[in-house]
Amino acid sequence: MKKNQLNHVIKCISLIMFAVLLIVNEYYFGFINHIEEKAIDKLKHFEAGRIIATFTFLLAYSGIVSRIYLGKTKNIGGAIFWLPTFIFLAIALTMVVVFIFAVAKEAMDSTGLGNVEWEDITATIEGAASMSYGVAILMAITPMLIPAEQVLGLIKMLKSDFTSGHHHVDKFVQAIKKHPTKKGSANILLVEDDIVCATNVLDFCSLCNLSCHQVDTISAAEKYVEIQPDTLQLIILDIFVRVDQDGDVRNGMDFLSDLEKSNPKATRSFKVIILSGHTHMLGEKAELADLFLQKPWNPIELKEKLIEWNIIKNKLGKRS
Repeated sequence: MKKNQLNHVIKCISLIMFAVLLIVNEYYFGFINHIEEKAIDKLKHFEAGRIIATFTFLLAYSGIVSRIYLGKTKNIGGAIFWLPTFIFLAIALTMVVVFIFAVAKEAMDSTGLGNVEWEDITATIEGAASMSYGVAILMAITPMLIPAEQVLGLIKMLKSDFTSGHHHVDKFVQAIKKHPTKKGSANILLVEDDIVCATNVLDFCSLCNLSCHQVDTISAAEKYVEIQPDTLQLIILDIFVRVDQDGDVRNGMDFLSDLEKSNPKATRSFKVIILSGHTHMLGEKAELADLFLQKPWNPIELKEKLIEWNIIKNKLGKRS
């Protein structure tokens, strides 16, 4: 089993164990609170409803979480957007199972195996419904407990990215998966916040057998460059990227200026390419970059330049 697959399994088991602890805790303490509220004969049905609901919901929930972590579906973006619906369906399935059990039990009693009391059905359903508090908490926090890198493949998306459709998200996720590089081990650092543009560069790097690390803020790019990995050969930089959570409003040109101070163009071991739809705004700072390409960029032009810089060989798929 590969290391990243093992990590997914560990995270999946950890989240399921958290769910088990939360629901079992709700089952135990919630049952104690209801002991004095129910008659003895109804309390058994009430408890049965809680037990069935607990096991059924946890089984369904485990299946959902396992699918997200361990499944090989390409529609990851769609799976995440539908996550609340999946959990709601797990709740609905739980209530259906409890209802069928309660009705079946009374149907068996009607054959002479016991006393038929249709109020027992109500007590059983009430028992299942009494688990709603723990289930609601789990439903609310599950999306936050699943790590972003697994859910959306290190996506840092703007609102506009969601409106572009699931297929763009899914393509980006698949492209990211082809570059499972450790921190500081990539050949290329991509500073791009648009997932469509980022996907194009990531796919290009895959064809050239180059590893690429993608970030979407200047602060993240700066931290990566500070590592000074020996393998870093190229930075592909967009001019306008998103503001990070700390309010860093620097753009690509500001990053170029700062980069010149710490890694002067004349002596640095890597190249810098500006890849933007606004190359006309470069001004005097244009000379700080080694190349600037206008979006939409020509992959052949980029390939030829990388061959010239000996970053890739003439034949696609062969790294220098």
